[in-house]
Amino acid sequence: MSEFEPAQFLRRITDQRATWFNGGPAMLKALHGNLLEYPQSARGQKLRLVLQTSGYLEPEIIDYLEKALHTSVRTTYASSETGLIAVGRPGSRVGELVAMSTLTENFYIGESEVSIRSSDGRFSPSGKPGEIVVRGPQVIEAYENAPDLNDQAFVDGWFRTGDEGHFDENGYLHLTGRIKEIINRGGEKVSPTEVDAAILKHPDVIDAATFPLRHPTLGEEVAMAVVPAPGADLTDQILTRYLLPRLSGFKIPRRFYFVSEIPKNPAGKLQRSGLAEELGISNAIGPHAAGGSDREPTPLEAQLRAIWAEVLRIPRVGLDDNFFMIGGDSLQAVDLFHRVEKELGRSLPRSILFEAGTVAKMAQCIEEFTTASCLVPIQPKGDAPPFFCVHDGNGEVLNYRELARLVGETQPFCGIRCRGLDEEGLPFTRIEDMAAHYIDEMKKVQPKGPYYIGGYSFGGRVAYVMAQRLRAAGEEVALLALLDTASGYGQRRVPIRDWLSHHLKRLKATSPSQVPAYLAMRATNFVGMVVMGVRIRCFALAWRYFERTNRTVPRFMRRPVPANDMIRRTYQPRAYNGDATLFKAERFAWTHADSHEGWKELVKGKLEIRPISGRHFEIVQPPHVQCLAAELADALTQAQSAARAKAGSPSEQTRSDLRQGVQAKNSVSISQD
Repeated sequence: MSEFEPAQFLRRITDQRATWFNGGPAMLKALHGNLLEYPQSARGQKLRLVLQTSGYLEPEIIDYLEKALHTSVRTTYASSETGLIAVGRPGSRVGELVAMSTLTENFYIGESEVSIRSSDGRFSPSGKPGEIVVRGPQVIEAYENAPDLNDQAFVDGWFRTGDEGHFDENGYLHLTGRIKEIINRGGEKVSPTEVDAAILKHPDVIDAATFPLRHPTLGEEVAMAVVPAPGADLTDQILTRYLLPRLSGFKIPRRFYFVSEIPKNPAGKLQRSGLAEELGISNAIGPHAAGGSDREPTPLEAQLRAIWAEVLRIPRVGLDDNFFMIGGDSLQAVDLFHRVEKELGRSLPRSILFEAGTVAKMAQCIEEFTTASCLVPIQPKGDAPPFFCVHDGNGEVLNYRELARLVGETQPFCGIRCRGLDEEGLPFTRIEDMAAHYIDEMKKVQPKGPYYIGGYSFGGRVAYVMAQRLRAAGEEVALLALLDTASGYGQRRVPIRDWLSHHLKRLKATSPSQVPAYLAMRATNFVGMVVMGVRIRCFALAWRYFERTNRTVPRFMRRPVPANDMIRRTYQPRAYNGDATLFKAERFAWTHADSHEGWKELVKGKLEIRPISGRHFEIVQPPHVQCLAAELADALTQAQSAARAKAGSPSEQTRSDLRQGVQAKNSVSISQD
């Protein structure tokens, strides 16, 4: 074949009755994509074996190819100088290889050895990483006419592969990366192959390559080139948030570069050391250019800039660099605000990062700070009526950022944050008072309906009460979106017998070595729920005491999270004479079906149920937020179409007035926050 083409290749091996072939990750990924689209291409194959060479391939792709081709996919490790070094055993985990020294009888090669050599020249014991070295009759004796190269490549009769790895307690060889490719980030060693393997599990990433950039203080910093799937809208923040629970913090790339293809050498291998130059990237890290002023910072700006740089782990932050554009994410935002509160003594609403996401604007907001409005225009652009989304039990709306972006650039999205986050105002302890206050704030932006409101988790209950009050006042609620909100009707948890039965079934399917950890996790979760119940009860008793005695509530109790928990435990929902849409996530084992089914008893109008992927705490995070956003966008479109059909299409002047209202609110929020 003049070039590799999956469909033609599959036809060739069928026609010629081939029984095995080998190929690199790119080739096997192309076959995987072809078979997903045309599974019939695998018919008539006579394959007994597929060898995967020269790189990492995701376990799910290997599993699919084995099923589709009805064969075994084995990983091999070899080089031109040594021949075959190791091969994956049948049914092994990815990266678990049988060294050549245990296979010599099968290959008729005597006295072949594979070992691990540490940096001090000693042979490493089991579990200790080092350089993989090989010796035996199949290894070359020398490079011709290259004495300097020979001095580097051979030591005491062993050939140095330049690859890092280790033997486990069972004698299996594990590859961890190239010695020369290990990134030294201020003394912390990062294996690029480990980072690649983590990001390649993201459903919207086709290919990726981790590589180093020069750093003025750390020596090297971690960067990554990413090839997104067609139509995927990936950002630095999405990928950073995806990697945070999967890698140690120092291993997460500080720069992502989105490319259509990752360059490889003629042999199809990735050359990380020159990748920055191949991609036309300056091989030195620094803040993204913001194009702002290079003026001298004020003392407050200088202090904030130092805090930002430490939190983001970059050497310098420009006054006009946007927090999210230079790699910041939700978890780092929490750390940032804690640091600001500790060092500056100012408790700021998280919404500032939406409206004032630079050092200069944050400094301005601190100097002009007053009690913040509860409305946060997360995505103020567009002519459509705004969607008002109430905070969850934590009170903040920072977690709606991705949802607002994915719902669409033409759909205004206003978050409603909780009162009391700045510890200046008292948090609400009655859901009716909370709903009334949020309606008053909402009407400052949109005086008349139809309204499009909703909320995630606890926020859905608040939106439910808001809808009741709006309808009682004669206003139209075109959409009430309950984002996996528990109904509060019927039972909250499954009977203890069903809960035990569920976990007994899981225990039977769990390997004996994992049973202690499984039981420990269940016990920890159970104790945590008991402690939370006691804490909420104590908080409620203390709060009612201060209310009953007309005493000032202490500052340390003015926290919205326990107040919201108290509301959640005590609020009894009433029937709603209107329509609602429930975005239904996957239930936990302990959650009773009434948490979703109860809405059928409460909503007296039409209840639309839209199943979404992921469990409760996952649906506002990638990748599941994409499913939620698509369903919410569709629900909004249908509700808006129905509202227009009912009342007639609004005039251009009406849409213009509404847009100006959202933008005006945005300006007010910036000056207030």
